[in-house]
Parts: sequence; C-alpha cells; structure tokens
Amino acid sequence: MKNYISIAVLLFFASPFAQGINREILYTLGRNEVVVESEAKMLCDIKQRNFAMITYDTLNNSYRFIWNGNVVYQGDYLELSYLNFNEENGYAFRYYEAEKVWINFRGKLQGPYEEGGVLRCIGGGEPALIYRLGTKFYANVGSKKYGPMMTFPNNLEIQEKESSGSINSNFYSLWAEDLAYCKEYVTAIISGGNILEAESSTLYLNGEIKNTYDAKRGSIGRVAYVSPSNFGFVAYYDSDPYHTEVWVNGKSSIFKGYNRGFIINKSDYFLAVSNDRISILKNGQPYLGPVDELLDYSNNGDFMYRANNDIYVNQKRIATCNGYGVGAYIRNDKSYVFGCNEEATNKVVVSDAMGVKGTYEYANGFKLDANGALSFNFYNKSRPFVQKSNGTVANGSLDFSYTFYTVELKTEDGNHSFESNMEYNYVVVDGEMFGSAPALQAWHEKSNNSFQWTALENNQFVLFSKTLR
Repeated sequence: MKNYISIAVLLFFASPFAQGINREILYTLGRNEVVVESEAKMLCDIKQRNFAMITYDTLNNSYRFIWNGNVVYQGDYLELSYLNFNEENGYAFRYYEAEKVWINFRGKLQGPYEEGGVLRCIGGGEPALIYRLGTKFYANVGSKKYGPMMTFPNNLEIQEKESSGSINSNFYSLWAEDLAYCKEYVTAIISGGNILEAESSTLYLNGEIKNTYDAKRGSIGRVAYVSPSNFGFVAYYDSDPYHTEVWVNGKSSIFKGYNRGFIINKSDYFLAVSNDRISILKNGQPYLGPVDELLDYSNNGDFMYRANNDIYVNQKRIATCNGYGVGAYIRNDKSYVFGCNEEATNKVVVSDAMGVKGTYEYANGFKLDANGALSFNFYNKSRPFVQKSNGTVANGSLDFSYTFYTVELKTEDGNHSFESNMEYNYVVVDGEMFGSAPALQAWHEKSNNSFQWTALENNQFVLFSKTLR
C-alpha cells in the first residue's frame, strides 16, 4: 500500500482531435504528490469520461482522493470501497477521525459512526452502506433502510437481485477481508426487505428470535435464506469438530465426518467439507461426491467439480485436466465452460458443452451470456485476443486492466499497430515512438480512427490521441 506507482482510471467520450497527435492534460500532480499503487481498482468504460485516483503528499503526509480532476478529500489515510463510473458520483471511501469512521458515499459525507463501510454485490443489487450507532448495526441499500441488526455483517450477502451462484465471484468488496469463499462465512442476509442473521447460538429474522441453538453443543455459522418461511443455518459442534448440523425449515440433519459446511442453492443443497474431501448433499441425502474440488455451481442445482483429473458436470464427465484450472462457469447442464492449463504443454485447453473449443497459450475471463454464448480472453503468439459471444475474434481484451503492463493492439484491417510495455518510457504506433511514458490504458477509437491512451508523464496525467491515416 505504501509503494507508489502510476495508476489511474479513465473513462471517456471520444472527442474530436486535430490530425496527428493530441496531448490533453487531465490532472497535474503537485510538487510532492505521488499516485498510490493499487488504491484504485482499474475499470474501463469508454462511454464515459471519468477518472479516479488516490495520491499522497510526501511533504504533508496526507492523502487525496481525486475524482474527474477534482480533489474530493484530503487528510489521513482513506480506504476506497466502491467505484462506478456510470454514476455522477460513483465512489465510496472511509476514513477515521478521533476513533470514529466517516464515509463519503456517492458524494455525501455520512457519520460519524462507531464502525462502518460500503459493500457491493457483483451478482447485482445496490451497494450497501453498513454502520454502527450505539451497540446496533444498520444498513442502507438504495432507498431501503434495514436494522437494527445484532452483528456487523462483514461478509453481507445482498440479494436484492438474482445472482449467478458462483462460489468464487458472487459477492465482492474492495475492503472487506476473507471474501474468497464469502458464501461460507455469511452470517447476515438482506433480501426483499427482510434480515436474517445469526449471533452466537441465536437465529434472528427481522430482529425476532426464530431459533436458539444449544450453546453447549456449538454455535450457528452460515445462514441461508429463500423466503420468510424458508430459511436455515449451519451449526458447528464445539466438542467435536467433525460434526456439522444443518437446520432447514425447522428440521435438523447431522453430518458426521465433516468439520465445516454451508447451505447453497436456495437451501436445497448442502456442501460438506473435511480436510480431504467434499460432498454435496440434497435434502439431507448424498447427491454428489466425495470430490476433490467444487469448481462452480448454479442456482438451479447444477454442479461442476473435479474428481482426480476428470472434470464433471453433475454426473457427466466433460473433460480431463492433467494440470490446473484457470476458470470455470456453469449456467446449467447444457451451458458451461472450463479452462485447463495442461502440465505437459503449458497451454490452456478450453472446453464447453459442445466439446473442446480450442487450445491457447493462455485464456481467462470466461463469460456466458443469457443465451449461453461464450466469450473469453486468450493469447496466441504472445498477443491478446477476445473470443466474442457472436463467434468472432477481435484484438485486445475484454477488460483493459488485463493490458496494464503490456499493451498490443491492431486495427481491424491490420494496417495499424500500437505497442506499449511498462519497462519502456514511450509507446510505439506504426513503428514510430511517441510520448515519454508507457500507456496505462490504450484502445482504438473507431469514431475518428485513432489510437488513444493514457499515461503519467512526469507529474501530469495525460490523454493522448494519435490519428491514423
């Protein structure tokens, strides 16, 4: 966090430039001002012209948050928790004064609170402002207010909209920790105006006690919610770590030999985990497993998993992977994708429901649209490409952040090229050197047939445009 490097975020409307190269200064750093590494998550959407960065004044020992060239905050260390460049003030950050937390959420300063922060849900839904006043916690999600709540839902599950069900990427926060498998540890759920939460051995629904677990036996872990009449929780035995008890709709099932677990997929399925095995149970009965690794699952009860070197969708073997996985996604048993980095060849084999899609130097960023059409990033001959959902292949990447260190672009007709590498203090367009710094982001703008890129040259954050002939 204390290392400094040029990093910024730019989203823009392409504006007309003169023929040749145009250099536009977007922000000028002060004499003692440097940009803080990794404080801003790199996002790109070329339909907007916005950028954000966090800087540090080495003389005054103060931080600044800059939004579209304006200094929004200057003071002690701040934590950025939300960025959305499609909003007028699409940011949230927090800082502390006199042991109290202040939160600037979408341009409005709120607080002071005893604790607080902003969480957002990748699967959909509004970001949630969570804070504590006195001994109770509250949440603001859009125009709705929730609370009081008993515990701070550090890994809050927001279900205002349906999510994809992916174990690794459903819910994400820029500042909350231990979220890689956040669905395993969630102790509070907000959904449809209801709050389900657990505190030690007591389960609450909208602040009312719904179940009290025998504290001498253990404590309540993850909670699961479908509707006000359909919810449950996982309980863990303190005396015997290899007992896990699941309560759904007032009924209890005990699973021996597993030291942790959680309810998934609308409370119909239970994933039990021990040190050396994973099993999936449905309505308390064995369903799949034991397996070596659960790769992904859908809300409809479809599972992709690994057993030895074989990859399965439900009971069907779809691929063999003698290496390691680089991505997996399942929508249902007829729509899925898996990428395996083969140990023998060091190349990635991509397979979907139609069979082997192809072999690439590397591939990632697998996505399936609502119709099951596949898109992903891949590299061949050390150049980045995009396999689009319509079946076409284009230069570049689905996400500009993938090209932060090395950028190689070509126009669709192949007549013009752009190259940049962080090791060199210039970019190359059609074999000519331009600028005195590497590109942070770069793209081909079709509207005026130009290569455009951002860079940090000395103390200036600059937007370049090179018209092509």
